Amino acid sequence: MVPGAPPGTDDRVAAFERLVADNPWRHLPLTGELVLPEDAAAATPFDLALPPVPWQGPAFTARVLLLTRNPRSDPAVEQDLRDPAVRLLYRAQLSGVAAFPWFDPALAGTSGARYWRGLLRHLVDAVGEAAIASAFATVQYGAYFSSRWPVEAAPLASGAFTARVVRSALARGAVVIVARADRDWTARVPELVTGSDAGTVLRLTGLPLHRPALTRVRLAPDGFARVVAALTGRAPAVPPAEQEPPGRAAVQHKGTRSPPASAEASADAPDGQGSHPSSASWRG
Repeated sequence: MVPGAPPGTDDRVAAFERLVADNPWRHLPLTGELVLPEDAAAATPFDLALPPVPWQGPAFTARVLLLTRNPRSDPAVEQDLRDPAVRLLYRAQLSGVAAFPWFDPALAGTSGARYWRGLLRHLVDAVGEAAIASAFATVQYGAYFSSRWPVEAAPLASGAFTARVVRSALARGAVVIVARADRDWTARVPELVTGSDAGTVLRLTGLPLHRPALTRVRLAPDGFARVVAALTGRAPAVPPAEQEPPGRAAVQHKGTRSPPASAEASADAPDGQGSHPSSASWRG
């Protein structure tokens, strides 16, 4: 036990160590089709020439997780990946502990950086880039690229580990935001509806669905305040209910239920620029 550590620290450290040890993405091939052996049979509808993106940022430790669908392939992705530094970044992100990459000045010219800086600009104004880079991550329902989500795709074996990553985040008290593929995510992780004793679940509302911008309107003031509090470690300054705008986001407080998003918000279309990485690579 760590002297002076808060209750539950040992359990959280053990959970983190298990995630690191069991991370299947450590075994992704370096050449040929970029697919995990256990996913090979089900992953044929996806573009396996592009490096998979199970998450972006420190998914194993993040205090805020954004759940999306899968990365979208388009010409901008291929353009970004001509740069060896970008390819190395994709590989490094598989560790689950690397910083959220898109504020790195070395990536400023990529479509991924332009996309994510735009979606997160309200959070940047509130907490700064460093807080986001160290404590925010996106997690994809499916790690492999496609131009559209292949509705005929069989379940990916790697999805079981992805579910563990989300459950671990809820157990350590993280804020988890469901932005895309709500029906699929809640089938995989029922705790996103049934509730969590420690974590908080938010659901992004509003349009466009393919651009999961984290704003006060789409998260509602209380949801945005909870995200800011999680990233900074401060208690949330929740506005009075009468000051909240209409169409507030569904918020699941600790141990309570949150209704799934509407049928429109849980549409199966892939994230054109939301659960797919940038206008190019990392919109996810």
